[in-house]
Amino acid sequence: MKEIKKILEPLKRKMNIEKFLYYFLMSETVALGIIFVILLVSKFVYIKNVEIICTVVASICFIISLVLIYLKRTTVHEAAKVADRLCLKERLSTALEIAQLEVKNVMEDLVIKDAIEKGKQAQPEKSYTVTLPKNTIKVMAVVIISVFATGFVKNPDRVDIGSLLNSNIKEIEQVKKEVNAEKTIEDEDLKELNKQVNVLTKSLKQASSKKEAVQTMDTAQQELKNLEKTGVTKDLENISESLSTNEVGKKLGESIKNGDTQAMNASLDELNKQLEEMSEEELQALLDAMKEAIENVDKEELKAALSNYAKQVATGNFNPSSNSLQQLKNTLETATNSSQSLKAKVADLNKLIAQATQSVQNNGSQSPQQAEVQGGSQPTNNGDSSGEGNGNGDSQNASGQGEGSGQGQGGSGQGGNGRGNGHAETEEVYTREESE
Repeated sequence: MKEIKKILEPLKRKMNIEKFLYYFLMSETVALGIIFVILLVSKFVYIKNVEIICTVVASICFIISLVLIYLKRTTVHEAAKVADRLCLKERLSTALEIAQLEVKNVMEDLVIKDAIEKGKQAQPEKSYTVTLPKNTIKVMAVVIISVFATGFVKNPDRVDIGSLLNSNIKEIEQVKKEVNAEKTIEDEDLKELNKQVNVLTKSLKQASSKKEAVQTMDTAQQELKNLEKTGVTKDLENISESLSTNEVGKKLGESIKNGDTQAMNASLDELNKQLEEMSEEELQALLDAMKEAIENVDKEELKAALSNYAKQVATGNFNPSSNSLQQLKNTLETATNSSQSLKAKVADLNKLIAQATQSVQNNGSQSPQQAEVQGGSQPTNNGDSSGEGNGNGDSQNASGQGEGSGQGQGGSGQGGNGRGNGHAETEEVYTREESE
């Protein structure tokens, strides 16, 4: 039995190779057909990561071919039948049947021996030719040509976003570097800001369509705006709202809301002076407002500073140079500076994202500077204008010297009895979401 299997092993290999090629060609033809449909649809409807989807389809079909060849691999009996048909005239099939018998007579032993000798001499694997399914190959060739032809069809929504927004992405990453170098933003807020910028730049580099890029940037702008509603900024707003419900703490609450650290420190000093003149009811109302503020604060430093100052007020200690008052001033100032810095950087990033969005929508035909001017600024023009009246004037948007007043268009004008020259400052560009 072992000798017969050894004779048939080369033939089995060739038969398995033929089976594998058949299943492989069949499965990949199906895969190419599916890929053709996907690519064709992608020319009319945006499909995210279409290349990855096509690769997965091809891989799955290849794995299926491997599974099929494993399940349908050639057996010894199948190989024996093929060998007999080629050159051995039923010898090996008969010998295999006899070899499975437990008891054999002399004649049966001679049959087995003859089959082994003839099999070694004939070498049936040499007479076997591996053939390929011609019809499958023809179909596969047609599908391959169709897939390549589909690849040359342009999708108007697909552009090389990475190249188109290369300069915009670098500017966004530069802002992130500056933020991390300055270290003026609270750690938690800075961590979230870095996360959003990293997600944005990575997504833009991988984006393959205008629609995907614009959606990514819209989402990024919204996420950046949400940063202003969380963290230390949210804590300051909660403190401001709580204190504003109290008549005495209203001024301090407004200065915190406005982010004016100088007015905030002055208001806190003024409030501390008023404590001595307050009635017990007024003092209790202020303490209740501070308690509410403490409950609505998440940042431990702010919570501790408010709590320590509230305890001092509750004990009747109104010393203007107390540690708790100074601690509250410093903590509020640090938190306010962090909040203002965060808002400024978010504004910078949203401005750059707005420019990038416009660049995508115009297929890169408009520079970020042009987008800025068109989005919210008017260029400075020089021209003459006529007007009436005499006088001296100064504008917030233009700096100039001279006498006279006039009406006209442009950054400089001549009218009345004098001349004035000025320069209009550009305005920042923001998207629809930023104005909400």
